[in-house]
Parts: sequence; structure tokens; C-alpha cells
Amino acid sequence: MIVKVELPAVFVESEEFRALPEDQRQSLLRRLDNTKSLGLSLESGSRLASASDFTDFTEDLELDVALLQELDSADRGGLSRWQLHFTWSFETSPERMRQALPAFCVELLDAHEPSQDAQVDSYNAWFIEIGGNLVKIIDCIETSTTFDAVLAAHIVLDIVLGRLLVACYKIRLNRLMPR
Repeated sequence: MIVKVELPAVFVESEEFRALPEDQRQSLLRRLDNTKSLGLSLESGSRLASASDFTDFTEDLELDVALLQELDSADRGGLSRWQLHFTWSFETSPERMRQALPAFCVELLDAHEPSQDAQVDSYNAWFIEIGGNLVKIIDCIETSTTFDAVLAAHIVLDIVLGRLLVACYKIRLNRLMPR
């Protein structure tokens, strides 16, 4: 499924975005498109259903999320997450970004993946839930009316993607998981 994320005018017209070379703009859009596609496939269960087994599902998921976190990094001409988090936040404050977040994003800041020894069913339910949250975060980015809100939602997105990787790593150490 091809997904095209539309960045809001308040972000596209910002000095920070306009200063980017075209390849970095496209890198950011590709990352958001691919993240939304990932979220939709997790939320619908289609990603798990198309895998040969749970191990295959989690190994492919780990690879895809790792690539979302590293592909098009700054050393390859892409836009680094650090650049977004650090240098683009000079014109705002943690308080303004936090206030710009919808309640579900605030809750995600302290939400955690299942415990290391959780059953497969717990992880499956969490993957569906987190997929829906990825989609909602991207939707939040698309409908944001302030630069602060876009930047804050992007930081939440990076936190959630990081948690997906943590979950995949924990599954590798879970003795209850099929191999």
C-alpha cells in the first residue's frame, strides 16, 4: 500500500524546512510515508498475517524499524533525527511543544512495551495497538497547526519507533517465544 503523507503548511513554510536541500526534504517525507505504512500494516494485522510465523514477523519488523531509524541518515545526505530534535527546537521550548501535543501523545511518552517474559498474545495485541498509535501520530503531524506541534509529534514518533525496536530486542531474549 502506497501512503503519501502531507506535511502541514506551517511546517513546509518554516525556515528550517525551506533551508533543507530537496533530497533531505524527500528523505523526511519518505520516512513518514514508510512509518505510516508500517503502522497501518501493524494495526490491521496484515503484516503478521503475511509472515510465515511470529519469528519471521518480528525479525522483519526489527529490520524495517531499524531502517526507518537509520536509513537516509545525515551521512548519506538525509535528515538526521538529531537535527530535528536539537537544532529545530531553538525557536520553541519544551513547555510549548508539550502543550501542543494531544493527550494520546502525552500518554505515549511513558507507555511501555510488554514485559520481557510476556506471551505471544500480549505482544500481538501491543503491536496492533502501537500500529494504530503510529498512524495517529502521523495524522497528528499532518493536521498540526503550529511548528511546535509538528516537532513535538515527530519526537513522540521517534520514541514510539524506539519502543518498537526495544520490543523486538526483548522478544529475542524471551524464552516463551517460538523459534
